[in-house]
Amino acid sequence: MDFTLLYFRTKRKRFEHILSIGFFKGFYNTLEKLSFKFPNS
Repeated sequence: MDFTLLYFRTKRKRFEHILSIGFFKGFYNTLEKLSFKFPNS
């Protein structure tokens, strides 16, 4: 078992997970701002 490969693989997965969480948070914030600008929709 190559531990360095496993380490980098898990680190990359965690990095992608953090990226996706940040993306969804930003997307949600943008949606909230848009809903504040247009309360009717």
